[in-house]
Order: sequence, then structure tokens, then C-alpha cells
Amino acid sequence: MRLFYTSNPLSLVIANYEPMSFEYNGWIVSDEYACNKKYGTLSEYRIKVSSNEICNDEDLNSAAYQGRELTDIITKLLPYVAFVSLNEPQCVNSTRTETSIIVNSPTKGWTNNYNEVESYLVTQDGISFKVICEYDGTIHYAKMINSPLNELKTMLEAYEGLSNNYKFLIFLHNAIKESEDINRYMLIGKALEIVSAIYPFQKNKRQQDTRIKDLHPELLPVFGELTLQKLIDLSNSRQESRHYMRSLTDSHPKLSEEEAGKLYLCSVLLITNIIRNVCGLEVQTFIQE
Repeated sequence: MRLFYTSNPLSLVIANYEPMSFEYNGWIVSDEYACNKKYGTLSEYRIKVSSNEICNDEDLNSAAYQGRELTDIITKLLPYVAFVSLNEPQCVNSTRTETSIIVNSPTKGWTNNYNEVESYLVTQDGISFKVICEYDGTIHYAKMINSPLNELKTMLEAYEGLSNNYKFLIFLHNAIKESEDINRYMLIGKALEIVSAIYPFQKNKRQQDTRIKDLHPELLPVFGELTLQKLIDLSNSRQESRHYMRSLTDSHPKLSEEEAGKLYLCSVLLITNIIRNVCGLEVQTFIQE
């Protein structure tokens, strides 16, 4: 019997889907796609991760640890290849819940058959088992030509070789997309500091900031006249994304709805292409629908 993990469904519309799989560190990573021909945005895409054969408790505990570690990395990388987050909230509010990490508890957004395998080891009477995840009604979706699994393989191979700055940027990017409240804008401010360190720029009156134009021209339709420095200045001068001034009576102004949308969209798309680029993937041009 094998231990396997199945992700919650992602809302992807894939024009030319063909199932695929690959081996990574002794695990088989595969995918499946349920196309909804009537309502394309309700199509469901899942990733499955399967261990080697489980023969005893030691195998099971080792596989549970490795499986959680692998699915955690895959979850972090999915926004760069599927362009939707596995754990993006449906509603934005101020509620946060703290949970403890347990080795036999899968990464958020995944299910596994740990208890089934454990029972099998005790009884030696294995039963065929498939985890079915109910569609959660998400309206966040992406349109793709092919399955993202091939790009995921490339990213997994590149991930371990990334510097801590890039890994921390990936962590912040996921936290931004999964945030349920205005904390996302403070996280964006921190992420932009890392971006500015990756692409250094000496701010002065004589030199214009051309980093987006020079390094990520594919994002000019989204950024428009907005430069990276202007984006950072916006983050540094708004109440939600920066600390208060010394005088509480003289705080930063709040983000307008337009500013909040621009700050979020430009930051997330820029980070996406930075990480895709450093992992050896083609950068993407994004279109809002």
C-alpha cells in the first residue's frame, strides 16, 4: 500500500489537458483534470503525490514527514505555475486561527490517507481508497493551454538551489495571497523591500527608475506609468502597509480602493515573474478579465 496526498481542487480552465506524472525524490507527482464543459470556470484540477510502498510503521512515519514537506513546497510553488493559490480565502475578514503542525496532518489544502495506511498495516487487509475533495466554490481561476505539472517539475528542481532571499520572497508571496485581512499590505511592504534588494536602485532626482521597463517589460501593460520606486513609495506612505508616524494625530493616509488594488496586483504579478525567471521558466504577461 502507498501513502498518497491529494490537493484540494484548483479552478483551472485547461485547453489541451493531457495527464502527466514525474518522479521526485522517490515520490510520484501526478495530476488529474475534471473539465466542466458547460461552466468552464467550474473545472477542477488536482495534484496527487504518492509514496513508495509502505511496509511497516517506520516507512509510514517517514513517508508522512516527507509527504508533508513535499506538499508544503508544492503549495508554495503553485501560484507561479497555476497562477491561483491553493489556500486563497473566499472572504476577507479579520479572523485568524492558529493551528499546530502534526506530522500525520497534511499541509493546508491537501488531504491524505494516513489513517487508511495505518489501519492497513495493523490488519494487513488493504482496501482500495481514493480521497474525494468537494469543490469549495472558489471564483478564482486561471486559463491555461497545458497542464502546469511540467513547469512544477522544473520549479521543484530549482527550488532547493534558491538563495534565502528568494525563498523568503516565495513565503511572503504565499502569505499575501492567503491573507484574509489588511495584513496583506504590510506583507507586501516587506516583499517589496526584498524585490528592491534584488534589483537595487539609487534613488535620486537625476536618475529615473526604469527597472520594470528594463527587467520586466512584459508587465508594462499592468504597471503603466507606475515604476517600482513609486510602488514602494506608495507602500511606505499608507496606513495599512507602513508603521504609524511618531505623532498618532499625524498618521499616514489610508489606501484608497484604487491604490489598494494597484498595490496588490502589481506586487503579486511582479513577484510571480521574478520567481518564474529565477527558476528558469518563461515570464508571463497577465490579462485581467
